[in-house]
Amino acid sequence: QVGPAASDDAYLEHADIAAEGAALAGASDGPAAEAAARNSDSGGTAVEAGDAGRPKLRSAGVRVCVRVRPVLANEVAMPAGKLRPDSSGRTCTIAGDGAVDRRFSFDCVSEPSTTQDQLWQSTGAAALVESVCHGYNATVFAYGQTGSGKTHTMEGFDYVGETRPRAVIPSDSSRWGVSPRAIFHLFDTIRDFHMRTSDTFVVRVSFLQVYNEKIFDLLNPSHLQFGVKQQSDRGLRLRWDARRGFFAENLFSFECSTASEALEHFKTGVSNKVVGSHKLNLTSSRSHCVLMLIVERSRADSPEEQSVARLTLVDLAGSERADDTQAQGRTLREAVSINRSLFVLRKVVVALAKGESGTRRHLPYRESKLTALLKDAIGGNSYTLMFACLSPLDRSADDNLSTLQYATLASSIRSDPTVNVDPKTALIMQLKRRIAELEEELAAALDKIHHLSKTQGVWLGTGGEGLPAGGDNAHQNVAPASDPLACEAADPGPTVVGSDAPSRSSMEGQPPAPPTVAAPLACAQRVVLAQRLAETVAVLRDATAEGLRYRAALEELRRRHFEVVQDRNALQHENVELRLQLEAAQAASRPDTASIGLSAVHAGLMSDVYLMRKMLSTEGRQDVW
Repeated sequence: QVGPAASDDAYLEHADIAAEGAALAGASDGPAAEAAARNSDSGGTAVEAGDAGRPKLRSAGVRVCVRVRPVLANEVAMPAGKLRPDSSGRTCTIAGDGAVDRRFSFDCVSEPSTTQDQLWQSTGAAALVESVCHGYNATVFAYGQTGSGKTHTMEGFDYVGETRPRAVIPSDSSRWGVSPRAIFHLFDTIRDFHMRTSDTFVVRVSFLQVYNEKIFDLLNPSHLQFGVKQQSDRGLRLRWDARRGFFAENLFSFECSTASEALEHFKTGVSNKVVGSHKLNLTSSRSHCVLMLIVERSRADSPEEQSVARLTLVDLAGSERADDTQAQGRTLREAVSINRSLFVLRKVVVALAKGESGTRRHLPYRESKLTALLKDAIGGNSYTLMFACLSPLDRSADDNLSTLQYATLASSIRSDPTVNVDPKTALIMQLKRRIAELEEELAAALDKIHHLSKTQGVWLGTGGEGLPAGGDNAHQNVAPASDPLACEAADPGPTVVGSDAPSRSSMEGQPPAPPTVAAPLACAQRVVLAQRLAETVAVLRDATAEGLRYRAALEELRRRHFEVVQDRNALQHENVELRLQLEAAQAASRPDTASIGLSAVHAGLMSDVYLMRKMLSTEGRQDVW
């Protein structure tokens, strides 16, 4: 048996996300807390108590789900049976040719009869989508050979045509794949969050494809108006910065307020991607497609506290063998590019899987545009779900074995997802927590002073607060802390405490009344108490000054944050205007067909006039001219 068996509770029934939501809401009991307790020893994604009620997630691995597609109508006569999936045992076995069978265990195994609804419910994809609303990155991608059902798993759309098939969106939503379901579930989760917490969310959608190692924007019409033949010389640049990591420069991003609006952008991108046909697959994806949904969350109780998370849905092109596909020309060149990027992706997975010992290793993310864009998804700051798609036919046994071995390596990769917070927002949150700690220390010190003033019967307040009922004489009985000798001379008699105690003048010439309390406080105790009081006052003074400094720093950060937001909005507005001007300039620079025709006619007429003048000059008929 190859590969670790997954835990029963990991990702199932949304236990980890439910516990995370309870921790965010400050819950300490109930079903969510019980789910977190169950996950703590299960090896899955567990939730611990974090700072200021925020959950702290333990390391999470890549969750792998195997899906075996059904036999197609034109494959009924082909032999099948070497691949034996077992959904109940979560194992997948490949029969060997005269050798020992090989069995693999994964988090989830789907048999050919599994529907799209059952796949969505059993794999825990909904839990990953919900984690995005909490500020965590999440990635879902499908891997496998060509014709193994990756596009059907991620999209669920139909394709018609032979040479270059086009996508047709099924009206029956039960046939939809993971990507459309994730879009609708994301907006449903956002609506529930907003009703429960009044937090505001902004969702932006981007869609790109990696075709022949070049990045193209599937939502930018100018990238697609020249067709695939001209795309070989175009493409977006891949950039990197410390905050965003790798990203495609000038990639279009559309803000969406509803799931239907986001789905329309997804449909547009799917219809624009490159699709081909060969012997093994009549509707083969010729590019890696990456759909990104950016979710920005602003908390109602703390507007300056913002998180930006990304949901990435990836439909990888399938690996191909030229002998099997019999591809030629452009299709063969596309296959070479696809296999090269998948080979680099496999190198990254192997390096991550073998690097658990903590030794320094090289991760070749930069060797391919695909691996650079998926850097956070594989071994980075993201929860990841991988679909390993298999073909049930015996002719694909070698490819199925390679896919299962690759999936086993991927399942051993560990990541450490964290909430994505802007550095300035994180500093503001840190200052707030520090101010709260100082306020708690100040309150505790005041409580201690109040307690000492009550138990010791000594005036420790200001402005008469805490003054014993004995009046001015009680205050005179307290010796200064700096003069221990004066303490000995102060009031050798008993200290009278009580609102009805007579003054000294009224007691002259009369026998002393019996004391109403015990012997006075010892002088040494008074000195120690006064020293402690002085130390406490010094601590309070320092804490108050530090609190004021932090408050001033917080106000300055708020002001700077407001200025940064204004600058960002202005830059975005300016960027939109520049894009519109650029498109208008490009449209104006393209020559009009009618103008070209008129220019050609004018040139022809001028040529005829020149020839006629030359002919008349030769014949000596200048008078006629």
